[in-house]
Amino acid sequence: VALLFNGCISGWGWLVPYNLQPSYHQFKKMCKLDPEIYQANGGKIDKEYYNKLLAYFNTNFEEVLQGNKGMANVSNSQYIKKENIELYSFNEDRDKGRLSFSLGLDIEKNKTTNEILPLKKVFFYVEWHNRRKYLTTKSVASYELEWRENYENCAYFKKEIK
Repeated sequence: VALLFNGCISGWGWLVPYNLQPSYHQFKKMCKLDPEIYQANGGKIDKEYYNKLLAYFNTNFEEVLQGNKGMANVSNSQYIKKENIELYSFNEDRDKGRLSFSLGLDIEKNKTTNEILPLKKVFFYVEWHNRRKYLTTKSVASYELEWRENYENCAYFKKEIK
């Protein structure tokens, strides 16, 4: 048992099953909000959905619509306005680098009424560092071996919905 859980401390995560790692459960929970997975589970892409995503960045949809004013409390964010399209980008690293995620929203407004049109694009990407290293060559034409870090993303769960 000590050898099994020593993986959490020493970094040899391949000895520890995913289900015993707390950061994996956070990763799994966040992946349920991936647009493709969310809709496959019966969810609707609406204002409530956007608020669930934006909660990870300590903001909400109403604040984001305020443009630069609403983005002031969000670290690692960008706001770009082109004609009637507003682009928002958020990035976050958490849990000592084991979990990173980013969100991109393209919001289009009607030029005359300033009404928000349905979002054209939602980009939500979650990546989890599973601490399972793998052995590979340095490059295609090299015989030198090296250990590389391994990461999982939400595609890990998408195979279940097809």
